[in-house]
Amino acid sequence: MTPTVPAYALAVLRAYLLGVGIVAAQVGERVFGEDLPREEADAMPRAAVVVKSAGGSGLEDGSFADLTRYAVDVWSYGATPTGAHTVRRAAFGALKALDRAVVALGDGSSVLLHSATRTVGPRVILDPETKWPAVIESFDLLASDVEITAA
Repeated sequence: MTPTVPAYALAVLRAYLLGVGIVAAQVGERVFGEDLPREEADAMPRAAVVVKSAGGSGLEDGSFADLTRYAVDVWSYGATPTGAHTVRRAAFGALKALDRAVVALGDGSSVLLHSATRTVGPRVILDPETKWPAVIESFDLLASDVEITAA
């Protein structure tokens, strides 16, 4: 069985994207982990981002450091294909700029995200469930395995 990205890693990536102004300007609070919620799908088409496990653990570097590479897909939605590309450009810009960011989670802990490297994409599709335009890009996310807890 192929390993998947742990839920906390998707939560950290979601929190990072929500905290980047260019993404928030496009989607507001509509950044989700793993699936587009049913109530969002019913309100589509509109701008949203969904971060999903890409079904693997990313590229391995053979290191013993407390770091893991996660393979993730970023689905960018829009009311039109052009709108989906606008959201994609914002998400891609945020991930391309990611360089050792400490991301706070709602439980008082934080995780250090080191980088995100695009591995595949962009790919334009109609989401098979919602039938709305989406653009998918795959990334190799490098994150610390050690959570930073509040003192």
